[in-house]
Amino acid sequence: MSVKKHTAILISALFAAGLIGFTGSTAKADTVQVEQAVTTQSNDQTKQNSSVGQANSSQLVSFTTTSSTDSQTIQNAVNSSNDSASATTNTVSSNVTATQTTSSNFVAERGVGRVNYVPGYGIMVWRNPGSGALNRYLKHGTSWQTFGYQMVNEHKWTNLGGDQWVDSNYLVDVNAKTATTANDGNEVVVAYTPRYSIAVWNEVGSNKLKFSGKFLPNGSAWRAFGKKSFNNSEFYNLGGNQWVDSGYVVATTATNSYKVLKNDANSREYYTSQYEPVWAPWGCASAALSMLMKYDGSFNNIPGSNEAAKLKYMQDHLPRNKAEGGQDGNPYTGAGFTRVILSKRLMEYAHQLGDNKVKDISGASLSSIASLVQGGHPVLYYGWSSYNGNGRGTDSYGRNHCKVILGYNPANNTFLVHDPLYRYKYFTKGGGGQREGIYNGYDLGPIAWVSASSINKEYAYAGGSNALTI
Repeated sequence: MSVKKHTAILISALFAAGLIGFTGSTAKADTVQVEQAVTTQSNDQTKQNSSVGQANSSQLVSFTTTSSTDSQTIQNAVNSSNDSASATTNTVSSNVTATQTTSSNFVAERGVGRVNYVPGYGIMVWRNPGSGALNRYLKHGTSWQTFGYQMVNEHKWTNLGGDQWVDSNYLVDVNAKTATTANDGNEVVVAYTPRYSIAVWNEVGSNKLKFSGKFLPNGSAWRAFGKKSFNNSEFYNLGGNQWVDSGYVVATTATNSYKVLKNDANSREYYTSQYEPVWAPWGCASAALSMLMKYDGSFNNIPGSNEAAKLKYMQDHLPRNKAEGGQDGNPYTGAGFTRVILSKRLMEYAHQLGDNKVKDISGASLSSIASLVQGGHPVLYYGWSSYNGNGRGTDSYGRNHCKVILGYNPANNTFLVHDPLYRYKYFTKGGGGQREGIYNGYDLGPIAWVSASSINKEYAYAGGSNALTI
């Protein structure tokens, strides 16, 4: 179904008490609209998000060479030399003690911190919090004794003994109950709204957060190292002192296992046709949305005594105010049709129907979608139908069709796609309409295993890859 690229209005950041504020209904206090991502997006193959946002280039030192790093390491502990986040901490030397600071705001607190930066690189050690660089670096994945911390201009610095300090943003407390290792595969996908980003927060005191100045774009995926409550709201830790609101992300676990989110890959469980039992040839958005709602059980709460009545209710009430992102055209007759409802408005419609679990993950990569599916989250995505013919199945033509992914097989990198553009009487290729199969090669059948390369051609494009999940 089509997603017409619209011009984003860049909003000037207004800072008040360290926060960015907005008016209007589309942005909240911890979000900012962006034309392009203002942070470094994670590599979805490795989720290397230890330096969320803009890294300090003075700290980026490669450890890929074979030269000795003994002179660069601090006098603290003899650490594992591998890059994994599970590096062990050895016994600290007896001559290493907490800093002899006279600062009134130094908090003595012994622990163990693991460097969480970028594999193959290290973080700077400082003589004083934020000043007096020692030209020594701690390798990503190594762990160190910590003796306390100090706040400088509301920024947290950790003491490693004597006059040795590191930026707390790049340490993970390995003993904290909220912490997990990167090898656990936990990750979160930003799920807010297309072309917007969510804020990253720093903890600056007991149950207090302050905006860090960094943002994560919608759809980007990041490693997560645990969860903590701030003022009765749950936040995920992204490594070090970096937190995001759990309400704006979807948590999942990346695996390499085969996963189908129903009893049998070939069954019609959760499948909905846009033709039967309700004839709505331009109603694929509601049909696809119903598959998500059938999966999480909320479809049962839609008004109507049977599936036909419930589907008709969804089509009848489908938002059609184009200026507000609604569908432009009648889902039954196609009168006035130019595009279907936009993903943000479809998410809001799901909420109006009583399913608040539906989230917009537009911008997510296919590897993130695979992780979501393997973690139990079906994904509705905007792509092409076989009607997008005459050369229109290209980036010059909007994604005019909604489908749902309900399985992933990493062995051959294929996705189990449910396409509502088919009739039950002709539940095979060519069963959806008179022009099926003659144009762009997307007559793949109602339930089909589709290659990642095929999906990527229709899903990933310059205007933004639009998708929803639960």
